[in-house]
Amino acid sequence: PVVAFSTDATVAQNNGVFLLSFMIESELEAIARKATSEGITRFAMLIPEGAYGQRVGEAFPSILSRYGGVVVHTENYARQTGAMFEPAQRLASGGAAGGYQAVLIPEGGNLLRSLAPALAYYGVDPRQVRFFGTGLWNDISVQRETSLRGGQFPAPPPEQRTIFIEQYRQVYGERPPRIASLGYDAVLLAAHLAADGDRGQRYQLQDLTTENGFAGVDGIYRSRADGITERGFSI
Repeated sequence: PVVAFSTDATVAQNNGVFLLSFMIESELEAIARKATSEGITRFAMLIPEGAYGQRVGEAFPSILSRYGGVVVHTENYARQTGAMFEPAQRLASGGAAGGYQAVLIPEGGNLLRSLAPALAYYGVDPRQVRFFGTGLWNDISVQRETSLRGGQFPAPPPEQRTIFIEQYRQVYGERPPRIASLGYDAVLLAAHLAADGDRGQRYQLQDLTTENGFAGVDGIYRSRADGITERGFSI
């Protein structure tokens, strides 16, 4: 068995490859489940061009429909600050006619911090329309953006990660990169399997696909037989 860090599900198609990653489809399912449980069933999407945006744009409507929701308006934009304003304006103009209750914005970093004020400028009021993001929002600088106040996004439960960040800072003198916890959990998984297994024997597929799953810095997770990791996301 191989533990890999790709977010491309096709990598797991070879038997024995397990992706210890944050899969966008799992994040989108957490969003759909949370939103529809609160009566939010009509979404607009503001999607960046490129492979990541295309994947979100293709997956979210079908995932949302399983929970009784629908995407009523979609705008795409080039990932350049100046290219965002017209799509944001078109999305804002379609709000009254489309009647969407929430906007999904799978963007992060500086581009998100430019995009959010543009939506507010064109009249998308976060007090009336809920903003949802993907795991790209799991960034302190993003969470300080006042135009996104009240927005929600999926992420691992924060308690264990908070401890990990502080321990990492004490050792290395800086905040860990996002992928550091995945590397830590992979080594933790190997150590756990080694402690429970027979010395000198290879790990078996059934060792990684146990129904009870595992716990790590990024919360509980379980590897499916197809190599995809299911995670217990918080919102």
